[in-house]
Amino acid sequence: MAGAYRIEQVLSNTPRSRVERAVSILDGARVILKSAAHEGGSVEARAGAEHQFNLHRLLEHPNVVRALAVESTGEVATLVL
Repeated sequence: MAGAYRIEQVLSNTPRSRVERAVSILDGARVILKSAAHEGGSVEARAGAEHQFNLHRLLEHPNVVRALAVESTGEVATLVL
């Protein structure tokens, strides 16, 4: 995922997660990236990101952000919204 997105703004940075506004380098799509706040993610962190992805995919409503993918860089799983 490194280099796949240009980060425009950090929206939230807590001890548990980091949320950023970004643009896809590939197609210019505007996205939100949510990942664990620290490097060295675990199997549990990846499973958590995939669980959030699956929940988002079940919800189709104009007021709910659509999940696009779960991507990994090294040990960090990122939910792409």
